[in-house]
Amino acid sequence: MSLSLPLRAGALFLAFLGILCLLGGCTKDSLLTLYSDAIETAGALPLASPEVLPGQLERQEAGYAGSYTASLEGYTGEFLLFGGTSIDKAADAQAQVCYAAACQAGDICLFYQLGSDSPQTLLQGSGAYEGSVPTPPGSCYIGLRLQDFSGSISLCVQ
Repeated sequence: MSLSLPLRAGALFLAFLGILCLLGGCTKDSLLTLYSDAIETAGALPLASPEVLPGQLERQEAGYAGSYTASLEGYTGEFLLFGGTSIDKAADAQAQVCYAAACQAGDICLFYQLGSDSPQTLLQGSGAYEGSVPTPPGSCYIGLRLQDFSGSISLCVQ
């Protein structure tokens, strides 16, 4: 398996920083903090950018919490709204999800994805969902999949 150019460049950059840190007398804790920060930065890359996303997205800095609202007409797309990757989270960490969709046409799916597992559907079509999802160490995301969707969406994650 060959790594893409951006992944290779990122891996080389991290290796370079690690070597500089070790040669410069950095502690093991400093090196682990550098690694953790790099993992969290990489974990935020798949999240949809508010500038290109239809509707209003407000996301807290860490990426795991915020709100999203939209009124759409015939929209098709899939995007990850909240989540990320962390090695520092508690094993029993949870995110509270409050969601409502009024589908006038098309289809909408609220999903949760943990690591490389297949996405788990939380709600398909119109309706409301309230519940919690685990946010353990590793990657986890909450997203929407829309097919010719017309209607309104409200999502809050805390």
